[in-house]
Amino acid sequence: MTDAPDTPARHRPVTPEPVRRAARVAFGLDLRSLALMRMAIAGCVLVDLAIRAGNLTAHYTDDGVLPRSAATGEFATPWNWSLHLINGSWPFQAALFIVAALTAITMMVGYRTRVVTAVSWVLLVSLQNRNAVILDGGDVMLRMVLFWSMFLPLGARWSIDAMLNPPRAAARRTDAERPNHLATFATAAYIFQVGFIYCFAAVHKQHPVWTTEHSAVYYAMNVDIFAKSPAIWIRQFPGLMALMTIATLWLEGLGPLLILVPWRNHWFRGLAVLSFVGLHASFGLFMALGVFPLTGIAMWLAILPGPLWDRLEGASPFVALRTRLRDLTFKIVWRFRLPRPPAPTVTPRNATNVVVTALMLYVFLWNLRGLPSKNTDDLLPHSLDFVADALRLDQQWNMFAPYPIMDDGWLVITGTLADGSTVQLLGASGVECEGGPVSWDKPDRVYVAYGDQRTRKHRMNLWLRSHSDYRPWYARYLRRVWNSRHDASQYIVRLNIYYMREDTPPPGKPFEPIEKVEVWEHTWP
Repeated sequence: MTDAPDTPARHRPVTPEPVRRAARVAFGLDLRSLALMRMAIAGCVLVDLAIRAGNLTAHYTDDGVLPRSAATGEFATPWNWSLHLINGSWPFQAALFIVAALTAITMMVGYRTRVVTAVSWVLLVSLQNRNAVILDGGDVMLRMVLFWSMFLPLGARWSIDAMLNPPRAAARRTDAERPNHLATFATAAYIFQVGFIYCFAAVHKQHPVWTTEHSAVYYAMNVDIFAKSPAIWIRQFPGLMALMTIATLWLEGLGPLLILVPWRNHWFRGLAVLSFVGLHASFGLFMALGVFPLTGIAMWLAILPGPLWDRLEGASPFVALRTRLRDLTFKIVWRFRLPRPPAPTVTPRNATNVVVTALMLYVFLWNLRGLPSKNTDDLLPHSLDFVADALRLDQQWNMFAPYPIMDDGWLVITGTLADGSTVQLLGASGVECEGGPVSWDKPDRVYVAYGDQRTRKHRMNLWLRSHSDYRPWYARYLRRVWNSRHDASQYIVRLNIYYMREDTPPPGKPFEPIEKVEVWEHTWP
């Protein structure tokens, strides 16, 4: 599949030339689009680190909600590994965060790109494996993009690597004359992975709220733990939400196929990119989903068609900007005495092609096995699950599937003190261990009260029965924080976790009264 110069007739593959040409078009990517994706995905890593850093002690140290003793014992997953489990102190975790941020910045500017992309993936997987209870679909997407990026020449264009390794004089090619289209097994794997995300998501959504009732977006917009102000506003337009449901399902199911159309491919790809960027932008507009919308947009930038860049590169402002960036790059390299990196390699080795193909087939079978059908369970032996656990290729694209959650609410956590009084440890404000009288009133904006993306996911999971084992650890964390701020007469002796549950009725039906559910209680001597 790799683009290559003409070869003698006796060495040419038996595949007909029209088929080869169609495959190169359908499964190829533009090097400039890959460069833009590299910058954007590195930016997503930085945003993710910034969000996580706000709860560094709570989520990643031994003084937080999941000490290493629990992570490596009660919640350990075979073959999962994490550098963040080496030490549970705040300075050690902060140092790893700084290294991850510097690596992402280096990836963004494209210095020793292939190496730093691999290091960034290692640090991301390590970070995610440290505390799995705070992960969501955006983490899986970011992990997948970084994984396949390790096999792609992200530094071949618009990078320090490329600027410090201009074309050799013998080649007699300028930047504009070098071929920018690349079709390899790695580019095909990336395209397949993008397609899997949406096509399998559409298969998981085969439920009446998506297929016949068209009420899925209505239910999604009523999930207060995600709903922003635009989501609350759009609830008054049921017809529009029904159209959004239909459009989302059809776009996810068929939209990725536009990438593969060999005839006028650049037009169809442009339409696909525009549609899915708009889809992810709408996710970010209506719902608080952390880095998921940003990662989705960044992922699609790699699909941008080459003719778009051909037009832009001929424009004077683009040429001037590229010249300035090249001059700035050389000044930075000279100022910091950076060693010259090796020239970016574009054509992969045969061994790499074999590995990429095998892993892509593995991911495809993994997704098939995850479908809600007993007939697919034997497609991939569970004895091979260690591959997914070690490389974190595990994935299931069932966001809002088979239907959006139809009940949500908020947590109220109370603490009974040694002096007999009761205080609120978590309530409408979302601030932990704030104290004060207990309030059962609904927050004005539930998603704000739930905190940032990571805190929101952790608190959401505390309500779920499948994550009930995390409740005692969170209770111990709250008690430890509270007791560290008060004297012995106000130590917590009993802690209760309540969930104020609010069911979403079918469209047009009134809301039922909010139900107070006690989900956990513990008493200390």
